[in-house]
Amino acid sequence: MLFLLAHAAFAEPVERPELPFKGAAGEDGAHTLYFNPALLNFDRDPVYAVYYDTADAAAGGGNALTFATTGSGVGIGVSYRDLADSAAWWTLTSGVSLRLTDSLAAGSAIHWQLPNGGNNNFVSWDLGLGWRPTSWLGLGGAVLNLGSPAPDLGVVTRYDAGIALRPFGDTVTVGVDYRADTPVAG
Repeated sequence: MLFLLAHAAFAEPVERPELPFKGAAGEDGAHTLYFNPALLNFDRDPVYAVYYDTADAAAGGGNALTFATTGSGVGIGVSYRDLADSAAWWTLTSGVSLRLTDSLAAGSAIHWQLPNGGNNNFVSWDLGLGWRPTSWLGLGGAVLNLGSPAPDLGVVTRYDAGIALRPFGDTVTVGVDYRADTPVAG
């Protein structure tokens, strides 16, 4: 169960699938491949996830389907989004995390972005750190879309930082995250 106390309110970036959890510090599982790849190493068991999201078509929404699998600090994923107000978008992802100490991990993910239409495919790259000094405290940070690979498509460098507390073990996670996007020039 996740309780999110505060999160900066930004529009969801088009290059990331819509997932139920987005914490930079306290999350485990397959969806960490998209938000902080360092966290892949804190849950080394094989994990498979399928996410389906549908938004209100009258409000300009679309459909999204994501499959991801992780285990032993590595992960792969594929996501398809049918965006009502723009072209459909495929993302193929691979990531790896290395345990630096018992409580510190670093990770990287690469995303092959394949928006439909024209010759506008590109690659985005993420780096992340995760630190869990105790079983009830986690800190994490990530730089996503290094180098602003496609600012004309709204894909800019993003910085995420978070802290997570688990006061009752794995039953409840309380977290605070902050996100800042690089401004788009022009």
